[in-house]
Amino acid sequence: MIGKLTERVRFVTRARTQLAGGSYATADEVLGEVWAEVRPVEAREGEQIGRRYGSTSYVITMHADDKPPTLNVGHHVIWITGDNAPMNLRAIRQSRRGVLFLELVAEAGAVI
Repeated sequence: MIGKLTERVRFVTRARTQLAGGSYATADEVLGEVWAEVRPVEAREGEQIGRRYGSTSYVITMHADDKPPTLNVGHHVIWITGDNAPMNLRAIRQSRRGVLFLELVAEAGAVI
């Protein structure tokens, strides 16, 4: 399994600070980068109020020891060796491949 971890992913959290004028500024805080396996598992497309939207779900398999300690659902994943677009982290679960690995479910194309 270690030889299949060929993709580079970055975990980030969005920090929001209020500016003096009342608006907000956002900045990404990097939690860590790891080698992983990224597989698309589901793609959806829909239409709402005449506007088309789509999303794709991915399963990201990584070594459990590489997980940043503060990583949780609600953070974002950036597939560096892929399209570099941020994805929403939806679930963190134990991999079926053994206790050494974690599976993360991430969704791209949804409202972030």
